[in-house]
Parts: sequence; structure tokens; C-alpha cells
Amino acid sequence: MRRIKSALRTIWCVGQASAGTALLWSALAYAQEMEPRTYSAVSIGTNFVLVDYARSSGGFSFDPSLPITDVEAKINTYSFGYSHSLGLAGHTASVAVSAPYANANVTGDVEGMPEQADRSGLDDA
Repeated sequence: MRRIKSALRTIWCVGQASAGTALLWSALAYAQEMEPRTYSAVSIGTNFVLVDYARSSGGFSFDPSLPITDVEAKINTYSFGYSHSLGLAGHTASVAVSAPYANANVTGDVEGMPEQADRSGLDDA
């Protein structure tokens, strides 16, 4: 019985010491007052013009049972856009418009005959 009382008293003392330490650390901690839009990526009224280009080229592997062989593709992708940041209800917001365009040239043999396909137009963003 004495051991149980001693163990309970030890647990109570450790709990009190932990609570006291937590209170002391919180009293020593300093807070920082944040300025509005401190971590905003852009300032209000900023404009961006976006231009992007990507080129992909290489071969394709099809199912061997298909009569398509030696396929090579050259794909050019262009993207043009505009972005504007503005203030909206006390927050920073941005509006962006983008127009991706792609053209592709694919060559290969279909049933032993050389073939070529050219495609161009608006692309997926």
C-alpha cells in the first residue's frame, strides 16, 4: 500500500513539473505580428506575360501484331499567356489566361509503306 501511494505521489509530482515547465516555456515565447500579404507571391497590380516552348522527339513502340513500324515523331508545343494580380475582398487574387498550341509531324511505315501525318492546333493546357 505504501508503494502504491509513493508511486502515485511520484506521478503527481512529475505531472506538476511538466505543467510548470510548459507554462514557463510559453511565457518565454515571443509572438510575431504578421503584416498583410507578407508571404504573397506577387504584389497587387503586377502583370506577367508568359511564353513557353517545348520540343519532344523520338520513336514509338506499338503492339508487335500491328502492321506499324519505324514510327518517329517530332512535336513542338508553344504556350502564350497573360496573368494579372489584383486585390479582391482584402486578399490577393490573380487572373491568368493561357493559349497552348502544338504541331506534330509523325512518320512511319504502315503495312510496309512509308506514311506521314502532320497535325497542328490548340493543345490541352
